[in-house]
Amino acid sequence: MTPYSTPSITTITSQGVVPPRTLAVQLSPTSSADPDLDTVKPHRCLVTSAHGHYVYLDDGRRVLDACGGAAVACLGYGQADVLAAMMAQASAVPYVPWGFFDNLSTRQLSEWLSQSTGGALPKAYILSSGSEASEAALKLSREYFVWRGESNRVNYIARHTSYHGSTIGALSLSGHTARRAPFEGLLTRNVHRISSCNPYRQRRDGESDADFCARKAQELEDAFLQLGPETVAAFVAEPVVGAAMGCVPAVPGYFKAMRAVCDKYGALLILDEVMCGMGRTGTLHAWEQEGVIPDLQTVGKGLGGGYQPVSALLVGRKVAEQMQTSGAVFTHGHTYQDFPVGSAAALKVQQIVQDRGLLQNVKIQGEFLGRRLKEELGQHPNVGDIRGRGLFWGVEFVANRDTKEPFDDELEVARKVHLAALQAPFQVMVYFGQGCAGGRKGDHIMVCPAYDVSREEVEMMESYFTYAGEERSPVDHNVHWRQGIGAGGEETFLPRTLIYDFRGCFGALSKGNPLYDEGEDTTTNSWNGEPLVRKEPLIPKSTYHNALDSGDVPSVSSSTVRYWSDFSRTYFHPRSIVQVSDLDSSSSSASPTLDTFEQGKDLFAALDAEDDVLDQQLRPFVEECDHIQGLQIIGGGDDGWSGFGSSLLEKVRDEFGKTCIWYWMPEATPSSGPRSKRLARALNRAKVLSEVHTQASTVIPLCIPSASRAYYTLNADSPWQVSALLSTALESAALSTRLRSAPTSLSDLSAALNVQGRHTISRLRMGLGEDRKGEGEVEGEEAVDAALDIDLFSLTGDVAGKASFSSSYGRVLSQRGELSDEVYDALFKGDPPHPATQRYTSPLIYPLPDSFPPIFSSKQGLTVDTLLSTDPHISRSASALRKRVIPYLRGDERELVGNALADIGEEYHDGWESEDSDDD
Repeated sequence: MTPYSTPSITTITSQGVVPPRTLAVQLSPTSSADPDLDTVKPHRCLVTSAHGHYVYLDDGRRVLDACGGAAVACLGYGQADVLAAMMAQASAVPYVPWGFFDNLSTRQLSEWLSQSTGGALPKAYILSSGSEASEAALKLSREYFVWRGESNRVNYIARHTSYHGSTIGALSLSGHTARRAPFEGLLTRNVHRISSCNPYRQRRDGESDADFCARKAQELEDAFLQLGPETVAAFVAEPVVGAAMGCVPAVPGYFKAMRAVCDKYGALLILDEVMCGMGRTGTLHAWEQEGVIPDLQTVGKGLGGGYQPVSALLVGRKVAEQMQTSGAVFTHGHTYQDFPVGSAAALKVQQIVQDRGLLQNVKIQGEFLGRRLKEELGQHPNVGDIRGRGLFWGVEFVANRDTKEPFDDELEVARKVHLAALQAPFQVMVYFGQGCAGGRKGDHIMVCPAYDVSREEVEMMESYFTYAGEERSPVDHNVHWRQGIGAGGEETFLPRTLIYDFRGCFGALSKGNPLYDEGEDTTTNSWNGEPLVRKEPLIPKSTYHNALDSGDVPSVSSSTVRYWSDFSRTYFHPRSIVQVSDLDSSSSSASPTLDTFEQGKDLFAALDAEDDVLDQQLRPFVEECDHIQGLQIIGGGDDGWSGFGSSLLEKVRDEFGKTCIWYWMPEATPSSGPRSKRLARALNRAKVLSEVHTQASTVIPLCIPSASRAYYTLNADSPWQVSALLSTALESAALSTRLRSAPTSLSDLSAALNVQGRHTISRLRMGLGEDRKGEGEVEGEEAVDAALDIDLFSLTGDVAGKASFSSSYGRVLSQRGELSDEVYDALFKGDPPHPATQRYTSPLIYPLPDSFPPIFSSKQGLTVDTLLSTDPHISRSASALRKRVIPYLRGDERELVGNALADIGEEYHDGWESEDSDDD
């Protein structure tokens, strides 16, 4: 069973995990008059929708949002709970004139913000933008001193290379040269600046953190003394500088030193956390990591997460008490101040952050993101500094790494990195800025994803800027594989899968492996006394495994493959292997079997009672899959595992009601054999089909082909060879769900097949391009039959009868390797018109690793065509199966199974060329 996850871009080769190709950016000056390089909207595309961590553009691109705009979308897009809270508030009352009335949402948000500071900032004003919050802080700090009778305090000290907003007061506080330049004549002269806190560019050789902070504090004190301490109202700074410098955190001890200077001269400390606050750096308030409490604090972007324009000004105890003592009212107002819908959205966003423990995820994924950026980009000749905190990271580009010389600003390096990242094959959005080197020069990008970002998505974001020469894989391997940490701390990359089989069938393949040490079982017994342990003889390692251990490439044949361990070369996570106790532990049989549908159901019930299958086995894999596509269950088709698989599907469907689930029904043994065994297999097949076709999104029976072909030779009695042939079809049919370019999903494929909403069973045919018969010589249905000559669908073992493919309901054609338009033309063209067919193509051939059985004539890889269809052939086969098993069913089972098969026959019946009657 395979849960599908959000794709990532890690590539797996025989050498291990390989990073993709570097992002190449051409460095040449651009004219500001170039309409294709408009600095306001550089990609010139419309965003048509957004969901999760992706935005969708009108040209078809799906772009991974690695920056939340300007660190705004802290929960991504489409959070249903937030949208519901907004709708409820808008329905009740969308707007309240703040000067006349209060509203509950705003009151609750104000109280929550105050409580989040432990009461250190007991009052909050709810505003509508970061710029407004900066304006309000500027005005309130001025009024505070007016109330105190210190109206001479009219000066403010801010920092160079800073940004506090775009309105006149906020821009006056800002020290961003380029953004201030057009408005210099309008900006107040009462703001004075000292240097920023940028250790990368300012630390002197051998200077310690303490010495660095002391030097900065002295610079601030000198500014106070120069202006006159009694004239300074406040010092304004960002704890972690965002857009202006690119995520530069303060040196430890810096803000304590600056706070001491402010306290010495009676000035306020104003901290701007519009960009770096509300959890972005790992704590709800960035100042919590600095050991100081501000007198005024501004918050914004992450407060509402982009769902509504909302910000806040938090007021410290000193200012709040002065306001109360003076009986004063803050002279500030705005049309959308205390906006109830914005408050409702912000409340729900913060509730989600708290309830889901997302601040912990910010710390964990932030540490991983920072480490990966430094590992992969740390030695790049044009990367000067990588800095950040939490999920707030910046990369500064330089022309010369040794001298830290920035690029010429006319080259617009960061902007070009941003533009290139938006294009295929990357399609990721990062924030870019210029001026971090103290003026107009200095290029940086920022990576600041949503708080609920997954490890795979972090890996994807980092990998777009990885410095390596290898080509990027066209396959998103993280769809089927998961990253983890092994027992020794090394990174692992293992399949997302659960494998159920009898203990003896795994052979020497154990739950533990060199990546994971099984260790001592701590769950053995919680009662007093020693457990009674019954040990069975261990299966010795095969010649194959011994060869692997010695580093040799082992040879494998059907005669030597008895267990999983006799051919598997993949490590599995210990949770992936579920060793089911043999039905008869006293039996000497090395390969226990399940023969009947009922035995399989009983086995599942016993396993579920002993060890909750859903919570203990499946859920750990599912919960680590963000934006899960669906699950695939490869269950039994005609043996006792059919009952096990049916019960598992029922359990999964009850828990994941809306998740897409594909159920594959492979035939266990050839359709030949004694009549009694063929009848038993038919009964199993009828029972499982009658249950799963109403539970699964798509059901695909797989039979063993009755004959070999010129291009393959199959030993139908070898499960190893049979599974290889069937997996060729299975993997190729679903390849489109794992491709990076124009990716689709299991749900998309199911929708294309089940166009009428009542056809869940699909027929699978396959052809190998190495021997496309009669290509160019036949047309229409004959061309399809010639190219797709391996029919893997049969419910009875017979493939007699012919259905016109023009009467199919839905079809999905997947072609990999050397493409042929013969099948495509036959399916898409002609008269009468054919039903809708989805076509997916890829130049990737089907790989043939060393452990693959030698059943194909090709040794290098295969061109494979597969066609999934919901067509009348299914009606014929279902009706024939019903006719065969009805005489042997009794009671309620006869009615349930018989009616289910009859319904299937009726749903798919259309245009059969057969004289057989389907009546009992």
